[in-house]
Amino acid sequence: EKTSKRADKRAKQKAAAAQEQRTRHLSQQLEDDNKFSTSVGCSNVAGLLDRVDQGVVPAGSRVVLTVTGHGLKDPQWALRNADGTQVEPTVVDATTSEVASVLDLVPEASA
Repeated sequence: EKTSKRADKRAKQKAAAAQEQRTRHLSQQLEDDNKFSTSVGCSNVAGLLDRVDQGVVPAGSRVVLTVTGHGLKDPQWALRNADGTQVEPTVVDATTSEVASVLDLVPEASA
């Protein structure tokens, strides 16, 4: 029975490692597509893909998932272009009119 418990524990550890690897891969795929999610945030996608592979969810089914863990909590990621180059942030006064002006959301004043 001890051997069976050890084997079960190893199998669970192996499955968990495989799931973690899959979620990291999915996270990287999202980042390559200029989207961001932590590996934990896209674990539900990995779980769905597993269910599709197992035939539990028919291929081609329409499924809605929420992917969490956006990159805005990681300023170093948020300040990179899609090609990985660093973005130099634009510093503005913390006023609505200044931010709107920098984003070209208001017409420039005539002289």
